[in-house]
Amino acid sequence: MRIAILTTLWKRPELSRIVLEYYRDLEIKGVEFVLLAVGSDKESKDLANDCGWSYVKAKNAPLSNKWNAGCETLKGHVDAVLIVGSDDLLNKDYFTEAVKMLQTGQTAVGLDSLHYYSVEDGRCVYMERAYPGAGIMIAAVSLDKVDWRPWQDGVNRRIDGHLMNKMHQEAYPFAYRGIKHGTKAILIDIKTEENIWTFNEMIEMIGRATNVDGAAILDKHFPSIREKLNHLPVRLNNV
Repeated sequence: MRIAILTTLWKRPELSRIVLEYYRDLEIKGVEFVLLAVGSDKESKDLANDCGWSYVKAKNAPLSNKWNAGCETLKGHVDAVLIVGSDDLLNKDYFTEAVKMLQTGQTAVGLDSLHYYSVEDGRCVYMERAYPGAGIMIAAVSLDKVDWRPWQDGVNRRIDGHLMNKMHQEAYPFAYRGIKHGTKAILIDIKTEENIWTFNEMIEMIGRATNVDGAAILDKHFPSIREKLNHLPVRLNNV
C-alpha cells in the first residue's frame, strides 16, 4: 500500500525537523510512504527537502486552502493520505491498525483519543473521545469524490470538523472509524508557545483530560524522540 503523509509547516523549525525526520525514518511492512509538506517560504522548503520530504508552496491562510493545495497534488499517486501536523507523532502500532482497517473496507481511519505534551513545562495529558484531526487516514476512493480537496475552502480555525462535514456530505458513503482507546496506537501532539491552539486551550476546549507520565510514553512508543526534544530551544522539564 502506498500512503502519503501530508503535513503543513509554520514556524517551530526545530520541532518540525524532529517530526519530519521521525516519519522519514519510519518503516512499516507492506507500506511505501510518500512524504509531502506544504509551506509558504524558502525556510520551510529547505527544511522539508533537507529532511527528505517533497514540498508544495502555498499561502498560510486560509489554512484549509493550504492543506488542500498539498492534498490535490497527490491525486493518482497514492492509495491513501494520512493527515498529521508538524507537531504530531503517531507510533508504529497506529499504522498497523490503520492499514488493516483500510484493507478491510474502511474508507477513513482515525483515533478516538490522544495525548498532548507541553514543551514548556513537560506536562502531558490523555484525552479519550477527542477524535483528533491528526491521524486521519483517508482512502483514495473517498478523496476522488471531492477531487482531492477534502477541506472546506476559506477556513482558518477548527478545520478538522469542516473536513469531516465535507467528507460526510460529498463523499458518501464515507465509512470513518476511530481506533479505540486502550489499543497500542498512540498519538502525541507536542505543544509549544507557537501553536495555533495552546496546551491549555486544548484542555479547556476538549475537556476530559487525565494527567499522565509523558516521559514514560515517549520512552515506550517513541524512543528515538526523547533525547531530541531535550535539545529544543525551550527545554522540556522532567524529560
